[in-house]
Amino acid sequence: MIKKYIQVLSLIFCCYLFFSCAQKKEIKIKELAVANANEIKVLKRSPKATQTESVNEKESYGKKYVLAENGLIVRDKHGDKIITLPYGSLVEVQGYTGDSLEVNDNGKLIKGQRVFTEVYVKEEYLGDTISYYAKGTVFDGYLGKSSAIKVLEKQLKKGVIAVKEDKEEELSRSILDSLLDIELMTEDQFVSEKKRERLKIDTKKRKNTKFNDSILSFSIKDSIVTLKNKPNLEVEKEEYRYLGFVKELNGYLIKGEYWEWDDYLLIDQTTGSKTKFQEQPVLAPQKDKMITIREQLYDSGATLEVFSIDKDIEIHKELELYFPNWVPYEDGKVHWISDTEFVLAIKQADPELTGNEFPKQYIKINLKK
Repeated sequence: MIKKYIQVLSLIFCCYLFFSCAQKKEIKIKELAVANANEIKVLKRSPKATQTESVNEKESYGKKYVLAENGLIVRDKHGDKIITLPYGSLVEVQGYTGDSLEVNDNGKLIKGQRVFTEVYVKEEYLGDTISYYAKGTVFDGYLGKSSAIKVLEKQLKKGVIAVKEDKEEELSRSILDSLLDIELMTEDQFVSEKKRERLKIDTKKRKNTKFNDSILSFSIKDSIVTLKNKPNLEVEKEEYRYLGFVKELNGYLIKGEYWEWDDYLLIDQTTGSKTKFQEQPVLAPQKDKMITIREQLYDSGATLEVFSIDKDIEIHKELELYFPNWVPYEDGKVHWISDTEFVLAIKQADPELTGNEFPKQYIKINLKK
């Protein structure tokens, strides 16, 4: 009798554990996928394996990108959150759990399974920043190819940094809005509006100039401005190439090439003053301002320079802004459509420098100051 009583109690206890764990697991699943998932519901789950290192070797692995606009949650083997990966982040799929899911995301059916990955985590601990790699799983229904990653409207002005005298400051949205407007446009709109004011460079004008393989010199009033080529110094390499004279800017335009980058230099033929540009500048229709834009070398993102030109043809840098989420599709390819507006082709930034090609998009920028 006692034995039967113990068996009954054991059965009741096992049932309690089963339903308790099932309920806990369901709670975990309902917050499974994205960082802001109020309208997301799990419709179906077909568990085939636990979240361990067991992997279906028949599945193909590879690198994919986060498609969830609010970010994708990485969870550990207990279902606890490790980190949220931002939209567009690169994810290396290291294996498949076989735990398939169907999710209703605001009326859209998303199918997939949890896949193994490894992420780099930074955390604050006792006043210090610690970093480490952690293994976890993500829902691959929100992963896709680079061709699916487009710049979102909300990314255009997000995290913009102003650079002034080598100091950097992230701008508030209100300050940025006072400086410029940015909007996405269609390819048809871009083609219909684009026109480009190129610098008129007189490549034949060589008066007061002297060039050879080792030196470029320019006679300015009673002095001589000299640029020396250092082509064989590797890290300290400097090579200068004369492009021509620009009448609108009253100066000689030179391209500088260095160890891992290049830039442009304008030498005023009257004063000898030098102005550096990250890219060949593009002159506005009224010739009172010009801009340059290019992708950054090491951290992706785009840097926009805005210059004003006064009545004495003196050039002043008015603005330098760094946009972390997008880059020009081609450096320097900017088209003015008015004296304050210009358009260009862009694509998603590639901070991990994967070299993958993102789709071409188009934006219009309106300078307010």
